[in-house]
Amino acid sequence: MILAIRYVFLSCPLRISLLIALIVLQGLIPALNIFMTGQIINSLQAPDTSNSDLMITIGIWCLSLLGMQLMQPLVNLLQGDVTEIATSHFSGSIMQRMNSSFSLSLFDNKERYEQLELLKKEAGYRPINFIICLIYAFRALIMSGSLLAVLIKYSGLGAAICAVSVIPLIVINLRIERKYWENLIHNSKDSILMRYVYGLSMDKGYLQEIRLYGLGKYLLEKFNLAAKRMFQRMHAQRLRALLLPIPATVLSLLLLFLGVYLFLNTLRSSHLAVSGLVMVFQSIVMMKSHLDEIANYGANLKSTSSFFASYHSFMTDEIEPVRNGEKRLPDHQPFAIDVAGLRFQYQGRSTHALNHVNLTINAGEKVAILGDNGSGKTTLIKLLLRMYAAEEGKISVSGVDLEQLDIEYYRQQIATVFQEYGKYEFLVGENIALNHYEAETEQLEALIKRVKFPYSLQTKLGKQFGGDELSIGQWQKLAIARALFRNANLFIFDEFSSSLDPETEHRLFNEILALNTTVIAVTHRLGNIKAFDRIVVMADGAVIENGDFTTLINQRGKFYDMWHAQFKSVIGEAV
Repeated sequence: MILAIRYVFLSCPLRISLLIALIVLQGLIPALNIFMTGQIINSLQAPDTSNSDLMITIGIWCLSLLGMQLMQPLVNLLQGDVTEIATSHFSGSIMQRMNSSFSLSLFDNKERYEQLELLKKEAGYRPINFIICLIYAFRALIMSGSLLAVLIKYSGLGAAICAVSVIPLIVINLRIERKYWENLIHNSKDSILMRYVYGLSMDKGYLQEIRLYGLGKYLLEKFNLAAKRMFQRMHAQRLRALLLPIPATVLSLLLLFLGVYLFLNTLRSSHLAVSGLVMVFQSIVMMKSHLDEIANYGANLKSTSSFFASYHSFMTDEIEPVRNGEKRLPDHQPFAIDVAGLRFQYQGRSTHALNHVNLTINAGEKVAILGDNGSGKTTLIKLLLRMYAAEEGKISVSGVDLEQLDIEYYRQQIATVFQEYGKYEFLVGENIALNHYEAETEQLEALIKRVKFPYSLQTKLGKQFGGDELSIGQWQKLAIARALFRNANLFIFDEFSSSLDPETEHRLFNEILALNTTVIAVTHRLGNIKAFDRIVVMADGAVIENGDFTTLINQRGKFYDMWHAQFKSVIGEAV
């Protein structure tokens, strides 16, 4: 709870401080109003009360009413500001934490991934719920305390019993909310499955296959099964919330009955004035209402604060295996790469993705990396980009240990096109140059002509922003243009031409191989393979062949088989 309050306060300390001050003042006004009500009654009963004294008393009573009316809009204003600022603050902090991570290791850790999914889902509303519950509970506490101060004057024991009458409800509500949070952890897994299956069913890219293979019924069954599990857990939770409070409610009412009886007994024996009776009964009714609010909102605070425990863990725990260095390599100088004894295993898998990889790539050399699916090609690229930390072995770039390099600066010197490239629903120019597109208009215009992209730089992309929808091949051209926009020391292409037509693929391949820099291309398509300086073949996480086209064909090994499978009629000429 303290942790949650600290995080909320730090999100917007000035506004929260003002809000606390207003709530304290707002909580004291009802007691003042009740007290002034008694004073008015006393003034009317007293024969020596002057008109001026009566007017002053009524004036203070009116001001207390006005204060209650004026305070609420001010509280609403600050409460709205605080909730919006805090919500964006926590979502932004999670984004910043993700951006501060150099690697992709987080997504291979099952517990961390589930934690991230939970935070993504709840960051939009948990802080709001906590702040609202905190405000209401604090205000009810102040109001109850001020009313209790009025009641103690007439019966300290009765006031105490009325106050503790709420404790059984608080205890039982805390138990209910704790169980609710436990169910939420289980529900998050089913919720992820439901969102995923629902997304597949609504995604145009999947609908053709879903229709063709009749997957709609299967997906619906998975969705309904997850929904049924969630319903059963939540229905049991709602039944628990209905039945468990009954004994506590009865005990609470008995304690309240005893407290009120003590008050009445005291009032009967002390010949209290009418004003005192009015004040006592108003105070008891209002205090009981605010004590119930404390029970409800206080219990909700317990469950909503659990979000902040996960948030704190995500923000502070060590989750980054990749360490940043300080060295920087010069710009406009092609990288030379040396890989020695590299081993790597993804978390949760039983076999190594890379197993003692040894490879040297000279500065300015054009190298193709081939191999079957799962041979380790893409994993090698990810380690070159420092997306993961190697288990064993070493990677050197232009003679410098990769672990000693400033990661952000190093990555700025590399241009890549991944198999799963980004499809950013921004302007075309932003897709290529991001925040630099306005300053590089001429270069960008030349780039979109170079890749034969049919839209202008200012064209909006993506349906959700009212833009144009592109084909996969057009998105891939944008990804290639984004890589070519960088004057990089190293170009890496991982199956970059899978959705391009043969003519465009051949032309862009030739342009890329003509670049005055180091080029690494992971590919299954061998149409332009002869143009590379060297071909590297991988299998089972290791380099099994390494040489130029003629050398590997003459070896009649894995590359020969791959070439033969794609270009059987050309083998005679090649040999």
